[in-house]
Amino acid sequence: MSPNCEHCGALLVPYKDKEDNILFCPVCGAVKSRNNGEEMKKGQNTE
Repeated sequence: MSPNCEHCGALLVPYKDKEDNILFCPVCGAVKSRNNGEEMKKGQNTE
């Protein structure tokens, strides 16, 4: 089962660059944590 992006509906892919538990949308650039299901952050880093 692969989740879809909440913003554009595209299929999310594992964001291997950082951690395996991060999913990344190749279309609009949103990222989502697989662990806690936190809100997707679209195109911004909140660090």
